[in-house]
Amino acid sequence: MRTGYPLHQSRRSADTMSDKRDDPISPPVNRPILEVMEEVRSKLRLLEGETKSLCENSYRSLREAKQRAHKLRENNRKLRLRIAEHDMPDEITIARVSGWKFDRQLFLPHLTTSQILDLVDGRIAKQMNQLNMLRYKTRLRQEKLSHLDTQAKLLELEWEQMKDYRVGDEVTNQAIRVLENKIDKTKIKQSEVIHIGRTYAAIKDKMQEETLTYASTADAIQYEIERCARKLQELRPIFESAISVREKTKTELQRHEELTFAQRKRREMELISMRRIVESKKDKPITHKNPLVGGRFFSPFKRLDESTKEYLDLFVQILRLEQELRKLDPEAVGDEMEEELASESQTRLNHLSRINEQLKQITGYFDLTDIVKRMEELMETGRQLERLRAQNDHRIKQLKLQSKTMEEHLALLRIAYEYAKDKLESSKLDHKAKEEESVHSRVKLRDDSKDKQQALDRINLTLEHLYKKLVLVSIFGRRDKKRPVVKEFPQNFSPVELLGKCNGLQQQLERDLEEYDISEEEERLEEALCENVRSREEYQDIVERRIPNNAVRTNAANKKGAWVGGSGTDEVDQEVLTRDAIKQRSRMIVENAKRKTTRNTNRKQFNLSI
Repeated sequence: MRTGYPLHQSRRSADTMSDKRDDPISPPVNRPILEVMEEVRSKLRLLEGETKSLCENSYRSLREAKQRAHKLRENNRKLRLRIAEHDMPDEITIARVSGWKFDRQLFLPHLTTSQILDLVDGRIAKQMNQLNMLRYKTRLRQEKLSHLDTQAKLLELEWEQMKDYRVGDEVTNQAIRVLENKIDKTKIKQSEVIHIGRTYAAIKDKMQEETLTYASTADAIQYEIERCARKLQELRPIFESAISVREKTKTELQRHEELTFAQRKRREMELISMRRIVESKKDKPITHKNPLVGGRFFSPFKRLDESTKEYLDLFVQILRLEQELRKLDPEAVGDEMEEELASESQTRLNHLSRINEQLKQITGYFDLTDIVKRMEELMETGRQLERLRAQNDHRIKQLKLQSKTMEEHLALLRIAYEYAKDKLESSKLDHKAKEEESVHSRVKLRDDSKDKQQALDRINLTLEHLYKKLVLVSIFGRRDKKRPVVKEFPQNFSPVELLGKCNGLQQQLERDLEEYDISEEEERLEEALCENVRSREEYQDIVERRIPNNAVRTNAANKKGAWVGGSGTDEVDQEVLTRDAIKQRSRMIVENAKRKTTRNTNRKQFNLSI
């Protein structure tokens, strides 16, 4: 992988340089321009990745915002439908039983008005936080877009400058065409980002318009909640009284049923006993008296059978005959009618005597006054029994009507209970579905935050790597050789500051590249490498060849003496180096070459470690 500084071109071995120097056919390659092209490609790749991630994040955020707005509209529509259903009367609300009115809001979860208002305020606060977060993201992306726009313009300017340098090179032209295509793609993506920014602005305006109606909507919801709470408080005592009336009615109905059953059994037993008594009286008359006590006749008989009715008819006939006999006055009747009256009276007396005998046999009394008294008691008893029967029939009808009303009331209560139970189950299901949706949304937001955090970490790592490379290039450059090296850690800067420092280092690198001559540096490096690989004898021969020809030794006895000037008068003023000076200069040259070689090896090792 290539690093981000141009001095990488000088790190080549001596064999490679000698091969290229010996090969006259291979054309020279302008390494700095290719290095700049590689830098431009890497920057374009970074810009392309950042633009792609920005577009993806923008599309995803826009889609999430649309989904949230759709969910809010759906919730608003559901609330309005619930309010309309609550205000719309139905069959259950119309049904009234003993002043009791059914309300289906009675069986909803028991939440106070303050709790419901807190829930609404919390939801509105969440939406406002989301809106502020979208505004903040939009502002950051607009700043990033402007920064990318400036970088694209700088790259276009650099590309225009590079087009003038390498017009005839086919490889460079091909790279230029590829770069132009990438620039066009970047422009297209830039237009897409601008369109996304406008869409965000439209969404922001729409949400601002909706925030204007939040207060009125919250007030309307609060008023509706208060009204429902008041109505609920009004209907609660009615419901409780209806439940108590239902329980009382059930107990009373059960008691009346038990009483009716007991009375029916008692009447059946009395009827059986009365039949037995009648049968026994037919066979053998028994004297008995059943007086009235407190205006009520205590007798085992409650109804009159056919024989008793016949006896009553006979008694009525006897009374009529007595009245007719009393009306008869023998003094007022003529002589001619006496015989007829006597015969008729005789026949009537005979008939009455027979009736009297029958009554004596039936009642057991032999005196006429006792018989008449007994028959009057029986008639009074019959009238009392008829009145009791009418009262019992009326009471039975009332109990039947009351039982029917109670059954209808119970059916309505069952319907209301089933309806309330269904509503409660549906509300539980809705609450469960909302909880699941909230859990899914939280998980989704957590995943999105993790993805964004990972993307931010990757961007930070990329910026730190780029900053380290640029700092390394600036340290080994010409401009910073005489300056002290100040170590600055990338962790101490924010991403924006780090990007600004990278831009500054890049501009400095571009200025250094304008003053950089690679041919001169290559020649120096070749000389240093050649001097480094020479032996002592070869280096001594080279040094001796550099000694001027007219120089002489100062000490003839010592071969290592210094050289002085020779014969010519013109060369007297020429500087003649001594042996120590030549040795010192050669030592400095060798040390400089070794220093360059070690520096190059250190650079290679540092790049490999990175």
